[in-house]
Amino acid sequence: MVRKIVGVDIRTVEGLFSKFLQSNRLNTKQMDFLRTVINYIVKNGYIDNMQETLGQEPFNKFGDVVDLFGDSQDSEDDILSIMDTVKEITNNAMDIA
Repeated sequence: MVRKIVGVDIRTVEGLFSKFLQSNRLNTKQMDFLRTVINYIVKNGYIDNMQETLGQEPFNKFGDVVDLFGDSQDSEDDILSIMDTVKEITNNAMDIA
């Protein structure tokens, strides 16, 4: 609950996504999406109910995540990596609460 109120330090969140960012070449739209995810987590502490949240503002302006990253195996791995990182942040937030 505290994270939901005060958010998370941006460097912490960027650090959690750093391996993904270093190992992937993202286009501008994908980078904007990831920056939106990071900013949302910084502001809100975590993403609760990821599937529902990613279908709402500000995420829905990017369209479907699968379309955004493509449907190849590499793209599927990218999406899973992002989701795993978000789940890790959320689980850590819930453990603290």
